[in-house]
Amino acid sequence: MADFRNTGATDRGLRDNNPLNINAAGWKGQIGVDGKEAIFSDTVYGFRAAAFQLLKYYNSYGLTTINEIIARWAPAADGNDPITYGNNVASRMGIGADDQLTMDAATLKSLIIAMMPNEILASSVDQIDQSDIDAGINMMNLPGLQVVQGANGYGGILLLSGIFLVLFALSEKK
Repeated sequence: MADFRNTGATDRGLRDNNPLNINAAGWKGQIGVDGKEAIFSDTVYGFRAAAFQLLKYYNSYGLTTINEIIARWAPAADGNDPITYGNNVASRMGIGADDQLTMDAATLKSLIIAMMPNEILASSVDQIDQSDIDAGINMMNLPGLQVVQGANGYGGILLLSGIFLVLFALSEKK
């Protein structure tokens, strides 16, 4: 668990332990607000909030492509360029921006990793321990949506049936 709050980090998303710049909404692990964005006690909680929000987009709003997700995540109305952002994320994931996603733990982690360079500086991305992303996803306690560590530190992924994923994601509290 990384805590960048008192490290002198100049990147706000890193300094706030919020690498995807999640808006404050009373999240678990949220300890403050910086502008409209949450400050988390550590990056694991920041990644948990991001994973929760992405699953909500997928399950509750039916956003199943990179372009659909990014258009809501970083809307043009807020001064963002969602087309370029979406193309960047899709390219990093090695898929098309309009390809249908299946939101399992591996895809969720890949999506978070691909989104970070659009949210924080490259030098900040390099400081992120990817096991914190795994821990944030695992912290959601969704049966089967667990990232399993193998001997090499990454390992396989246990997949969850679509029915359980939808039911638990919708019932999960912030």
